[in-house]
Amino acid sequence: MDDARFVAVFADGNSCAEEPHVEQVKIVHVGDAYFMAIPAGTVIVSLTKYFNRMLLLILLQDLTYGELRYVEPSFQQSSLEKLVPEHHHGETSDSGKASLDNQFRSHATPKYFTVLDAGDQHRLSAHWIAEQTRAYQACDTFQHAFLHGIVLTTSNAEPAKIGEQAKMVLRKTGVKWISWLTRSKDSRLTFRPGPHYTNGACFYELHRLHDDTHDCFITAITRRSPKLPFRPTSYPSFSRPSGPAVAVPSRLKPHGTSHASLAGMRVAIKDNFDVAGVRTSLCNRAYDALYAPAPTTAACVQTLIDKGAAIVGKTKLSSFAATEEPIECIEWPAPWNPRADGHQSPAGSSSGSAAAVAAYDWLDVAVGSDTSGSGRRPAHWNGVVAMRPTHGVLSAHGLLPSFHLFDVPTFFGRDLVLCRRFAEAWYGDGLPSVGCELPVEIVVPIDYLATIRNPYQSRLIEEFLADMENFFGVQAKRVKLDKLWVETRPEEAENQKLSDYMEAACRDSFWYDDFHNTDEFRSRYKRKFGSNPYVSPPVQWQWSLASEITKADRDDAVNRLRVYRKWFTEKVMKPEDRNTIIVLPIEDISPRYRDEPPSRKFYPTGVPMLFLSPITGGPELTIPIGQVPYVSKVTGREELLPMGISLMASPGYDLVLMDLMLKCLEHANRPTRVRTGRHMFFGGNSFAV
Repeated sequence: MDDARFVAVFADGNSCAEEPHVEQVKIVHVGDAYFMAIPAGTVIVSLTKYFNRMLLLILLQDLTYGELRYVEPSFQQSSLEKLVPEHHHGETSDSGKASLDNQFRSHATPKYFTVLDAGDQHRLSAHWIAEQTRAYQACDTFQHAFLHGIVLTTSNAEPAKIGEQAKMVLRKTGVKWISWLTRSKDSRLTFRPGPHYTNGACFYELHRLHDDTHDCFITAITRRSPKLPFRPTSYPSFSRPSGPAVAVPSRLKPHGTSHASLAGMRVAIKDNFDVAGVRTSLCNRAYDALYAPAPTTAACVQTLIDKGAAIVGKTKLSSFAATEEPIECIEWPAPWNPRADGHQSPAGSSSGSAAAVAAYDWLDVAVGSDTSGSGRRPAHWNGVVAMRPTHGVLSAHGLLPSFHLFDVPTFFGRDLVLCRRFAEAWYGDGLPSVGCELPVEIVVPIDYLATIRNPYQSRLIEEFLADMENFFGVQAKRVKLDKLWVETRPEEAENQKLSDYMEAACRDSFWYDDFHNTDEFRSRYKRKFGSNPYVSPPVQWQWSLASEITKADRDDAVNRLRVYRKWFTEKVMKPEDRNTIIVLPIEDISPRYRDEPPSRKFYPTGVPMLFLSPITGGPELTIPIGQVPYVSKVTGREELLPMGISLMASPGYDLVLMDLMLKCLEHANRPTRVRTGRHMFFGGNSFAV
């Protein structure tokens, strides 16, 4: 934990707001570690004023009990009652109350302590104590000083008993004292599991500060209380001249929180989703200047918060979620892809989310969006897992719209097992029921496979297909889509080839809506500032072409998308009698350096492979499967580019697809998770992680 920094965060902003002398945020230093402190409640008036319910102080040095008391929220002196353990006798006096407060205000009492949630347990075993302390020691917020004291929260009326063996474990861990706090629904004090700090005036929850070394975040965010909105934090990096330091809470989870299935998970959010109290910039300075902080949080992000996820910041993107390479990112520098030589494109538009997951062990999952590849391309190039959900399963309310027929929230992770758990929690009951027992069919569209020119990548794809065939016990069906179209084309196409019928369908539909969804921004900006807003050259180029598409062109294009979806579903997917998995190579892998302009502009014609799942509405899972060698012009040595593969299924098969691919990877002795940093796997292209 050398050079670790932490920040302390309010756990109950309202309590401390009553005390004008209390610092709202505090940086504290523990050994070589720095923390940000967020106050949890005021202590100086009386410790029990904000503990509301019950506090038991156990001094482990001599194993004697201190005061056990109950105080009503009104905190009237007459309401102070005596509550003592069975073996403790005597009245609770005013002097006893003062001595309890002095335990926390005394110079001899440690300023740091750790909160653990004991749930509804009536007796704490040595095994439970050891398991909890081990879990905390494995967390990056751990410091030995924080285990000097422990506050155990419980939902019971009285604290659990602690056996002699459990006390022995605590002594060996270095714990000097324990306090009990009974949770209540009306309590204004929120103590979440993890490290805390007191300065004698407030309790603070400690969040560790991490530098955003790869420029993935546009802003770090925290909030003082679940009742209050998020706020941007402005703690600068200690090791870099610019960029935020991101504050992360402990990964410790409350006991038995079935309703908070994502508790302990740290999540970043792409900056085209609204988060209440924080500006949504779209990585465009004009947009950022025009609009106030969002009044509400995007529905799908609120779901994550409600399920216990810790939102730690908003990530960069290609401006307006368009297609930009790093050299084209004018107003905010593009994130740095940590893979290979460190100078490769992170792709887009969810570049910050994917690069952050690839770069930072302290981040678990990052949310992005995907309209025409904004999630799958960054996963491919940054070497992480991505899931584009079934369209409509997650609400897009609060996601700045591009093309509502294609827009979906997506997410990135390093561990497919964790991603499966995240998806199940995030989706809730949103998925339709599907035929899980249907036979699997593997389909490889050779039209798309032919776009891969790198022979090493092609070999890795074929090896992966062989593993799929071996696991599922079926031969992959290789289909030429334009040939199948000629043989089975719908009557709406008359005698047109697939390429002719769908030539402008994706472009005219998507680009028209994408352009006109920003009409209000352009007109409002001009009214307020008297000029047109600045947008990057790629965005300006796309908007210029999109402005010439008519509403009639757009409507005809949307109709063609529906015709194609019906045809593809009936002739290829056949969801009534089979579970079809479409294998897609995403993009040809070759070096794409940050300082080089793109070789071509984004101009979709026909049905590009990245448009297939948006058209069909089905889920698409992107997983890393290998690394492709090349000689870097930056380092002058051989480096390894990450490489992924996409698996597409019928709508509703999201979790089924993830389960099947987990089993397939395990059967083939392939990894289900990747590392952060230059290489996805240890030992060159081997699969050790």
